[in-house]
Order: sequence, then C-alpha cells, then structure tokens
Amino acid sequence: MPMKFSGHETFACRYVWLPKALQAIQSDPRVFAYSRVRCRQEYGAIVPIRFWVEASGMAKPAQQGLEPTKLGLLIFGAKGWDPFIEDIQTLWLIHWKLTTQIEHPLFAWEFLFNRWHEPEFTESAVLKAFAKETDGLSKRLSSVTLQQHFQVFLHTYVPARGQKEEISEDNWTARLPSWSCWSRYHAARAGLCISSGREAKHQPRIVRVLRTGLLVESIPE
Repeated sequence: MPMKFSGHETFACRYVWLPKALQAIQSDPRVFAYSRVRCRQEYGAIVPIRFWVEASGMAKPAQQGLEPTKLGLLIFGAKGWDPFIEDIQTLWLIHWKLTTQIEHPLFAWEFLFNRWHEPEFTESAVLKAFAKETDGLSKRLSSVTLQQHFQVFLHTYVPARGQKEEISEDNWTARLPSWSCWSRYHAARAGLCISSGREAKHQPRIVRVLRTGLLVESIPE
C-alpha cells in the first residue's frame, strides 16, 4: 500500500478550492493541464489543487484529465447537497475521505488518525515516530520531507501565523473542518505549536487528538 508524502507542494488543503475545482473540471476536464486554471488560482497552486481535489475524493483521473466522482457531483454538482459548503457535515465528510484513502493513503492522516495511540502529541514526538515508521521504505525520506508533510497536515486544520504574527481571515475560514468553536486559539508562527496567546512565547504546546478529529488546547508539555 504505497503512501503519499508529497504532491501537495507544501500547500495545506483549503476546502474553498474544491467546489471551484469541480466547476472547472466540469467545464473542461483538461483544465489542470493548462498554464492557468479557470477557477482563478495562480499557476503555483495548480498542482496542490489537483492533489487535494483527488485526495478528497471529489475528482479522479480520466482519459482526458480529471472527472468528478459521484460524491463530488452529489456535493458540488448543479443540484448538489452543499455547493457552497455551508454545512459543517460537508467538512467532516471531506476530512473522513482524507483519512480513509485506500489505494494511496496520505501518510500523516493514516498514521495519526488511525494508528497513533497516544491521547496527545508534540511535533518532536510525531517526527520521531514518522522517521521510525518510514525507516524501512525502499525510498529514503529526508527529515525535511517528513516535517513538511506534518506541517501540511497540521495547517489543514489549524491556521498558521504570518510574519507579523497575525492570522488572516482566509486562514481561519479555509481550514478543514471549521474550527470556529476554537477561535480563541491560534497557530504559532512556526506552525508547530498551538496557544491561546497568553503563555510564554516559546513554551511547548500539545495538540490533542480525539476520535472525532483534532481538539486544539494550550497545555504545557
């Protein structure tokens, strides 16, 4: 069962990409083969958009580029259930699809949600486990690749800060699932700590993992 560690170009999944990508694919299945996509994304985002629309199960390879899956049409089609992603259940469904890939699982999602047995984790613990788990692979993975893959996983769910320690509105509203109930928390600049903003700047943080997903808390290590 070959795992995926890259392909996302270090872009975290932004759920707002998915309906736009489906619309573009329905108009032209080869849209992602062109120099620019018609869903108004910059060239640099073409590869990750294609990656996430496939990884989420919304589209699949076809003879002429990509085609929507039945699930993609049911959600984002012309008469779809939730074409504008207004229902939190849609986000949880996308999350479930990311964590249950069979043919080409996303390593961080498969490992952390299905095989991580501890109630919490830190980045150092995760990277150590990643390195041990991938040690026997035929293709050796660098520590940088593993760290970037973990960062993509983390930032798919919680936003990271910018250079001025701010979180943009897009970062809050494009995460998966919607973490509005945890809005008092924010991702630290390095993207590897979660805090409420009241603790010491370099104090270690822990990300708790629940069966229903991620619960972000500020807890001294």
